[in-house]
Amino acid sequence: MIPPPKICALAACAILLTSCGTPNPSSAKEDAWHIFTATTYGFNGEVLYMGDKDCYSYFLIGSHWKHYYKKPARRTNMQQRFPLGSGHPYHPTTEEVGE
Repeated sequence: MIPPPKICALAACAILLTSCGTPNPSSAKEDAWHIFTATTYGFNGEVLYMGDKDCYSYFLIGSHWKHYYKKPARRTNMQQRFPLGSGHPYHPTTEEVGE
């Protein structure tokens, strides 16, 4: 039998891990500068183009802690465009992301 304090600790860990799961595109911040610097200089881990939705291009940035960012699609030069969630994410170039 597991002692009650350990059960509470295990429950707290489970809650913490599930709340830090996969980020949601609806929580994306509009931050063109962050997308540009992450793509150009590699800050904050890898950058993935995830697709377009409602006139925005969505990018997933990070290594361990991933976050969605968005930028108006008209300000990007993506070689492959696809609806968010339906294509194969890829690493964009600095030229595709633009400033």
